[in-house]
Amino acid sequence: MYQMTNRFTSTVRGLFSVEEKGGIASNVAYAFAAQGIALISSFLMTLVVPKVLGVLEYAYWQLFIFYAGYVAVLLFGIGDGVYLRLGGRHYEELDKGALKAEMGIVFGMQVSIALALLLAIYIFNFNSNFRTVLLLLLLYSVFQNLYGFISPIFQAVNLTRLYSIGIAINKIAFLLILLVFLLSEGSGYEPLAVGYIAGMGASLLYCLACGRDILFAKSGSWVEAFKITLDDLRTGAQVMAAYYASSLIVGVARQIIVMRWGLEAFGQMSFAFSMVSFVLAFIAQFSLVLFPVLRRLDVGSINSRYRQLRDTLFVLASLSYLCYLPGCTLLGMWLPQYADSFHYLGLLMPLLVFDGKMNILCSTYLKVYGDTRQLMGFNVLALVVSALFSCVGALVLDSVDFVVCGLVLAILLRSIASELYLAKRRLSFPCYRLLVCECAMALSFMIAVFFGGFWTEIVPLAGYALSIALNRGVFQSTKALLLHKKDAQMPGR
Repeated sequence: MYQMTNRFTSTVRGLFSVEEKGGIASNVAYAFAAQGIALISSFLMTLVVPKVLGVLEYAYWQLFIFYAGYVAVLLFGIGDGVYLRLGGRHYEELDKGALKAEMGIVFGMQVSIALALLLAIYIFNFNSNFRTVLLLLLLYSVFQNLYGFISPIFQAVNLTRLYSIGIAINKIAFLLILLVFLLSEGSGYEPLAVGYIAGMGASLLYCLACGRDILFAKSGSWVEAFKITLDDLRTGAQVMAAYYASSLIVGVARQIIVMRWGLEAFGQMSFAFSMVSFVLAFIAQFSLVLFPVLRRLDVGSINSRYRQLRDTLFVLASLSYLCYLPGCTLLGMWLPQYADSFHYLGLLMPLLVFDGKMNILCSTYLKVYGDTRQLMGFNVLALVVSALFSCVGALVLDSVDFVVCGLVLAILLRSIASELYLAKRRLSFPCYRLLVCECAMALSFMIAVFFGGFWTEIVPLAGYALSIALNRGVFQSTKALLLHKKDAQMPGR
């Protein structure tokens, strides 16, 4: 009994410890676990909640969720600025007093914004339900944006397991409240919104408990803290703009599809995109743990790690094309009503290669080098391309396929532009052969999708074999990395 008590106490202390434990593999495991819990939450929100709520109540619930995804704009990118500024440091090296003062400024700013919006809500004559949604959003925004300030601190100093545990606490708290709601046969959206806010509040309290050294530190100079906050806002606003531009690359295409072809076509395309997004969400967890590690390396090590990661992604990511036909077969048995969406899923498969590479490699390295303006520019360029192709596909050609292909092209161009920028301006190594092979595989696979059948397996298999044959050095590099041969020389291309 005594040993069990000690073990339990040790586990609890470990949950709140700010000591770095484990390596990249451990941090990725925590991130994957948190993502799995988030997936369960999303599943219940998508499939169970609509069955319980009425149509109007569900509409207000969706409205709350939709607006909740944008309240982080009110932080103006300060959290991203903190993440970039502190990236690569150790937690014990941080100036806790300065961070406490900056947190106080952020808290005062969020409360002031909330009070101003509260006044606006009562000035305008909104109906009672919509007013309730907005009031709930104000409370959520304060919790969310305080969390959005402190959680990037842990990400930046390689304590990503604390960030992942915070996400897990958020989702578990909401799931418990959702379970109580379902068992009590609730009917209104308000308890769910309160549960959603409570989940974020629980996550915030956990992060504050982990950052108790910051809370109890003596506040630094408020003048200096104000200057630091402005600097964080200037750099972070570019990252925030890049993030929302990136999300709109797909968002614009989906919105035009629903406006032009209706909900049925939108549902088929959205199902395909949700399958791709599910995989990309897990891929993005690697970038979460990669940034602080890279910031601690010297320039030579950063460059060599880029080559290793680039080679590994070339070898492994392209295998995703081979999973298309077996995946469609299994999904067709489980969800036959979505058979039409498998065509769109095939057209979207190159996103796993190019968007995955962008998330893991290009975005991370652009942040490491401080090229946030370039990151924003690449995302805006892709957004413009996606919007242009979507409009032409909807208004001129009347083709959903053209819209989807335009979306893929936008993502592909963004990835290529980012990689060429890094290769020429930062890393100085040739990448044309790999890019040509990846583009050729993507194009040939998308053509095979239009023919269907076993062509979707034969074409990518032949393309993959040819690409590996043309880049044998890349394959050897990946093999050495996966076998942990740290002293292996990087083969030439």
